[in-house]
Amino acid sequence: DLGGDPETLAPEDFLLDATDRGGFATSVENGLLVALETELDAELVEEGRLREALRQLQDARKKAQFAVSDRIVLALSGTDAAAFAARYAETLARELLAEKVTVGELADAELVEVLDLDDMEMTAALRRV
Repeated sequence: DLGGDPETLAPEDFLLDATDRGGFATSVENGLLVALETELDAELVEEGRLREALRQLQDARKKAQFAVSDRIVLALSGTDAAAFAARYAETLARELLAEKVTVGELADAELVEVLDLDDMEMTAALRRV
């Protein structure tokens, strides 16, 4: 009601402008607003670290020219190796076809590779079974 006279507004009379707020990414299209939370919790960071380790280890397998079907032994060493291996040994074994995941040195390794996982560095040693 403007000065006693009613006014009807149409959708095109409005301007919807989304701005990103800390921790969210937003987008507006066709009148729809979508906001995604972008902050990472500890669980997502750990999952990302595991996925990155798997990617680097798969690349190491290729670098060593292992066949896709080759079974391997994987040894991890470094400050965080024991905790990482204890937490993810089953997943590492399944994804990498590792018959054994150990912590420490692997004397007869066919390839030794440094893994760079954010703030964690480990060395991985691989050999075919």
